[in-house]
Amino acid sequence: MGTSPCKRGPVRFAACVLLAVQTSIIALTAAEADTAHARVALDAGSPADTAGTDGTAGTDGANDTGGTRAAEALPDVHGRAHEITFYLARVLPTDVAYRSVTPTVQHDAQAVQDRGEAVSKRKRARAAVRLGHHKAMRRVKRSGIRWHSSGGCTNREVRTCTSLASVRAGTISAVIALKRRSQCPIKITGGTEAGHAPGAYSHGNGYKLDITLNACVDHFITHNYPLYSVRGDGARLYRGPGGDVYAREGDHWDILFR
Repeated sequence: MGTSPCKRGPVRFAACVLLAVQTSIIALTAAEADTAHARVALDAGSPADTAGTDGTAGTDGANDTGGTRAAEALPDVHGRAHEITFYLARVLPTDVAYRSVTPTVQHDAQAVQDRGEAVSKRKRARAAVRLGHHKAMRRVKRSGIRWHSSGGCTNREVRTCTSLASVRAGTISAVIALKRRSQCPIKITGGTEAGHAPGAYSHGNGYKLDITLNACVDHFITHNYPLYSVRGDGARLYRGPGGDVYAREGDHWDILFR
């Protein structure tokens, strides 16, 4: 089945509207012209107009009078038709296209932007959630990540323990993502326990973890993330995705997960 030309887009729709208006104007012109001619014929047939001053048939006088009245009776239809046609031809297609296309595009773009912002906001909110030690441990163990405490304890108030209490959910998700990307063995040796340097993005605030060194993870970090600085204590700093920072310390990687 074919598609009507008037349904193929705003510009063609405007052209159809213009054609319809022009057709109506032509019909109106013809109707008004017929009316004017009828009035002339009636006026020409009246005794007062057909009689001349000398009693003879005033044919010329009747024609002149009828022509004058016809001109008075017939409005400037052609002039109006020209003005309307010119206006529609210039304004209507652009106006229709603007009203029917531009708002739709702007609305769709705004909707996509709003959805993206909403998704980012939900991700940030989930990442900021604080986990208890046992819940965090269940997540890392399910992903194949190991855990080690030199003191064999999980109390975050004791510096020889390794605790994940009050760690950010985003930090746990990031270390799991590192395990999946690198396909290397990962063992956590430092979490939120006491004994680390304080700060907004610190261990105690749930942003940092320590993992043991091994050839696989060492190679992955140093060959995939650029070396961008050296810390005051001599630790080399590598910049990971999303602004993560990998600090190569003496016997472990000190990682800030943003």
